[in-house]
Amino acid sequence: MVVFYLFLISNLHMLCSCGDTEEWHDGPQEVSSNTNRMSSFRTINLADPSPNVCKVLDLISEYGPVRVHVPVNERVVGRVINDLETVWNSSEQGEVCLYCITFPKGTNHLVVIIAKETPLGLDHLYFKRKGGGWKSSTKGYIDKIPKLKHNKNPNYTTTLNISTELQHCHIVRESLHGVSVSLYFSREDYQIQKVVDDTETIWQAEDEKNEKLFIAQFYSRQNAPPMLLIWIMKRYVMERLHYVKKRRTWDKVPAVVFNETFAEMKRV
Repeated sequence: MVVFYLFLISNLHMLCSCGDTEEWHDGPQEVSSNTNRMSSFRTINLADPSPNVCKVLDLISEYGPVRVHVPVNERVVGRVINDLETVWNSSEQGEVCLYCITFPKGTNHLVVIIAKETPLGLDHLYFKRKGGGWKSSTKGYIDKIPKLKHNKNPNYTTTLNISTELQHCHIVRESLHGVSVSLYFSREDYQIQKVVDDTETIWQAEDEKNEKLFIAQFYSRQNAPPMLLIWIMKRYVMERLHYVKKRRTWDKVPAVVFNETFAEMKRV
């Protein structure tokens, strides 16, 4: 009987030890994975950007000074701050900053636009300074941007041809997941009212007085259909238009189709 009890106690101890071992390994592995994910994030500090994290381009547009922050060497940016103030933090797995656009005024930034990538696709966040801190706008537009208008009557209207270089546009190029990304901004004296690809018209302003291109984002990769995201300013509203080149023509598509195509482009 004593031998039986000793045998039973020995086996119970082995079962408990095995259970403890499995539970102990599962816990630290999960914590370690989450810690590694957070520690791999980089931070863009709008007040003092590090050249090891992002490149900074200071442009002059019809809205005055514009500053563009683009992560370098495919750095994974999961946080944007302005000195000691937090503007944005990544809140979910796979959510990273693609680039950040600000409208500086002296040492302050009046408006911050963050383009981000999420598991569901591309999206944009809008922040403006309010009450001594940064508040996000869920309206899809920022009423302060038109009010920042620096050159009320641009001297020239122009056409953006994405198949050629244009001296009337600022062009920012970067690579993301092997995808070539080109950002187009109009210069101070020029107002873009038409976007073409060689001889094909992709977009044209319907209201030349109150409708204009704000930013154009062109995505390309070998063996994948090119993609174009156009930001349009209509008075106080910012609208995003999505296009995918199928065969030889550009088609306007819903945002969900655009995001699905972008996901496929990354996998090519």
